[in-house]
Amino acid sequence: MAETPREHLARRLADYPNVARGYFNAGFIAAARLSKDERDRVLAELVKSFQSGVREVSSSAIAQIASVEAKAADRIGLIYSITIGMLSETSATPEDFVATASGVLFEPAQQGVALEIATAICAHRDSIKAAVERAQLSGMVLPSLSAFEVAVDIRVRMSDGKITAAVPVTVAHIDTDGDRQELWVQLSTGDIENITKKLTDCLDEMRQAERAILALK
Repeated sequence: MAETPREHLARRLADYPNVARGYFNAGFIAAARLSKDERDRVLAELVKSFQSGVREVSSSAIAQIASVEAKAADRIGLIYSITIGMLSETSATPEDFVATASGVLFEPAQQGVALEIATAICAHRDSIKAAVERAQLSGMVLPSLSAFEVAVDIRVRMSDGKITAAVPVTVAHIDTDGDRQELWVQLSTGDIENITKKLTDCLDEMRQAERAILALK
């Protein structure tokens, strides 16, 4: 006998350890402090990222939308991602989600904001499901990019207490979802220019490929 939507949600929720419950609840508390417009924009940013093939939205994007610190943005992004993942896999209603997830993902005091988030997700379930499937397809082979961070430093050479030469250097951090597949690298201005050109050309080709895919449908 096929499991009901609530049974599906309960099975998924059972995978989360009890020690993580406080962290999840903190995410719903942080989301409750946002305005409805901010929550709507966070959801729109997540869907936009999924549609472009990005499976994780950076905390900086959420922090900018919601005007919150990075820690709160991380928690908000996590609870949205979890809720989207659960509701895009089933026909569960927002009420099903709240009834099943209360006491696991959030405490009863957060049921109001949880219901609002679930209702917003369910209102666009078909488009969200398609976007999630697209993101999953683009990252189905490991390793896939999970983080890309850059910072600009100034490298100087000293001689007899004076600066004799200086050059800007970019330090890049690339992380993936593969085990121990992580890279730090420094880049010169010329390296950045070459990479930018190659990525710009690649983006143009990917857009052409997307148009070709649409023409085949």
